[in-house]
Amino acid sequence: MGNSNNLHAALQVVNTYYEAIRSHDFDLALTCFSDRSFEQMNTDIWKNTLNSRILILGEMIEYKLSVRMTWIVRKPSPKRDSGTYYTLKYKVNYANFSSKERFDLFRKKPDDAIQILQYSIDCKGLDGRE
Repeated sequence: MGNSNNLHAALQVVNTYYEAIRSHDFDLALTCFSDRSFEQMNTDIWKNTLNSRILILGEMIEYKLSVRMTWIVRKPSPKRDSGTYYTLKYKVNYANFSSKERFDLFRKKPDDAIQILQYSIDCKGLDGRE
């Protein structure tokens, strides 16, 4: 049951992100991300990127979970902290394009919030493919 609750919490983080994007509340969307997500790109650049993406893709119509994975790392390594990791993949329809989007989320301790570590999007409209 604990794993099911944890997965539900991870799904809720992504739902919060998508609903924030749908309502153009980029500040709320960014609260879903870990501080580590902003080490190479500050929040102002992230917000501009999110806004630009909507201009290209159009308004979000729907998002649907296509893949989910969970794993626990018990011994930290230089590349991974110990804790629980989640990978969630979605198929998303926007007004102008469709995309495949991936979220890698992390929870260090059972009482910590789950946060997005990494996010990626594969979409023809964003890389010049038509």
